[in-house]
Amino acid sequence: VILIESDAKKAKQASNLLDCLVVNKDGSDIRTLKEVGISKADFFVCVTNSDEVNILACNAVAQETSKPCKIARINNTKYLKHGNKNHAFPWIDFVVNPEEEVSSVITNTIVYGASNGVYMFKNHDVQTRNITVDNNSYLRGKSLKEIKTAIKEEFIVGSIFRDKNIIVPL
Repeated sequence: VILIESDAKKAKQASNLLDCLVVNKDGSDIRTLKEVGISKADFFVCVTNSDEVNILACNAVAQETSKPCKIARINNTKYLKHGNKNHAFPWIDFVVNPEEEVSSVITNTIVYGASNGVYMFKNHDVQTRNITVDNNSYLRGKSLKEIKTAIKEEFIVGSIFRDKNIIVPL
């Protein structure tokens, strides 16, 4: 991970707090991006306070190399067509809109309860959940077969974390 920060004070603070290389330069300058090896990167995440800088920086990276997945923070919804997947910038792979993300968290909290382990896949009828089975849980002591029969919903258990061990059911 390489963090590029143009503000010297913020760069120093980040360097002291984070376990990554911090470069105090302009991250929207293609020369800086070449210096840090953008063509070898797996991801390029641009999250400045300026939508335009984020959009243009992703464009500069796209013109330089096709390898990294380009993610941009875009606050202004005028840049988005219909949600953050359908935007007007084909060189950006994913858009993060903070307002939409907060709205999604609030909606999920209302629909699924105050669980920090529900993750929805947009445009799909799939979700992942972290479920804690404590001493009072209905699920405690039951086999997966018994739970599937009782719940009457289709689900797949990807893994179970028990006593510091990860169990992958077959």
